[in-house]
Amino acid sequence: MSETSTSAADGPDAAASPFRDRLAFDLDVDICVVGAGLAGLTVAREAARLGLDAGISWSCYDPAPGGLHCGTCDSCRLRKKGFEEAGLPDPTGYAV
Repeated sequence: MSETSTSAADGPDAAASPFRDRLAFDLDVDICVVGAGLAGLTVAREAARLGLDAGISWSCYDPAPGGLHCGTCDSCRLRKKGFEEAGLPDPTGYAV
């Protein structure tokens, strides 16, 4: 984004935003949202089909100390269910 472009941050409170100055330069960034809009079952099966290590992906909303998935938030429960329904071992480290 360049200094002359506009974004959602240009709303009525944009001038008061502490992030405004940090976003006023060009960035070359790729954001990949793996599985966005897909059921956990589909993601687990596709990762297995492609030979990907699903254990390095992240989905937890409330991570535990030590970098583990909490195991109890909605996202963790859906992740666990997806691996279970796919009949695949879940490589994810959970606190609970």
